[in-house]
Amino acid sequence: MKLTGESCHVSWSEARGIQEIRSAQFEASSYDSDVDVIRGSCEVTETLDLTFSTGLSPFVDELGGYGSDLYEQLSFFEIPLADDGASDGGVWFGWQNRYELEAVKIVAPDWEVVIDEASENQVRLKLIPGSPSASQVALHRYSGLRDKPKLETLGLGEALLFGMWAPFRALCQLIWSALVSLHLVSGSWGLAIILLALLVRIFTIPVTKISMDYQRKAIEQQARMAPKVEELKRTATGIELSEKMVALYEDESYDHLAPFKGMLGLFIQIPILIALFSVIGEMSVLRDQAFLWISDLSLSDRLFGLGVDLPFFGGYFNLLPWMMALTTILSTWVAGLTTDAEISTGSLYGMALLFFVFFYSFPAALVLYWFASNFFQMLQQLAEYYLKR
Repeated sequence: MKLTGESCHVSWSEARGIQEIRSAQFEASSYDSDVDVIRGSCEVTETLDLTFSTGLSPFVDELGGYGSDLYEQLSFFEIPLADDGASDGGVWFGWQNRYELEAVKIVAPDWEVVIDEASENQVRLKLIPGSPSASQVALHRYSGLRDKPKLETLGLGEALLFGMWAPFRALCQLIWSALVSLHLVSGSWGLAIILLALLVRIFTIPVTKISMDYQRKAIEQQARMAPKVEELKRTATGIELSEKMVALYEDESYDHLAPFKGMLGLFIQIPILIALFSVIGEMSVLRDQAFLWISDLSLSDRLFGLGVDLPFFGGYFNLLPWMMALTTILSTWVAGLTTDAEISTGSLYGMALLFFVFFYSFPAALVLYWFASNFFQMLQQLAEYYLKR
């Protein structure tokens, strides 16, 4: 990060009332909690204008496909800190990409810090003195990985999951904490993700069971009604057909909402999946973490390169999406074992195809979670099927 000119130090003119100047060259990935890196003692009534710029740029994964493009960003943040004894107060501001963060904290108790203009890589600040008496201005700098424990120690924890809706951010933080705890137990981030999928499945068993019951009901009543509807269509038309169809559905106690009620389990999983997508994009610790054939859980699994960059899909053959699609098909097929009705081809392959396309270039950690979740659901369905036989 640079302050004003090309150098990485501060210097204010004697004409502006500077009594003391201390400056220091910033070191990469450094932070000194005991020494103010830069301090100026000022006795002025004039506003100070400062301009900071960052050397960070968005993380670009050229052959990663759509899933990597979603994380290709550089964002600005501002975090006010309370002067509560544990902290000396001040304001953190800076930039972050997917893996790294660069920030400066301004501690100026007698000054008002106002962001005049902020852009993708530069911010202009105004420091407005609160009184003409001598006052201190201190600057701290951090540049390094977005390491959650370290950032929280520095008062930069709010930069992670920044700007999210509070309830959704709480869900993300819960998932993050669960992953960290499971990693401590298993010693592997890949296993931690699989264990998270298992725990979510266990906690949602009651809802999943209700959802599966409604799925069976939807399939059964559709199979029961199909021949009767066809018979009506052969014998009636127009308004008469409509009236008889309504009467038939009432006589058969047809539940029109059964197909939607059968998606209750999915409706619960989707917010968790979106939260996990957000968390994985914030967890720099996943970078270069290997699991089985996967060399980096924060990127797609990349079994081998395709030699060509396909629009949307990227330039790699990813195995996990194929495995995920297969378990989705098997899970749908198993769900129909307890009924006498046949599963339609559209039901069997439609959802699998949708998730395959959507997830193909997503981070391996996310696809691994959904694969494991589908696999555990399939095991649950098989267990229930054989227990009822």
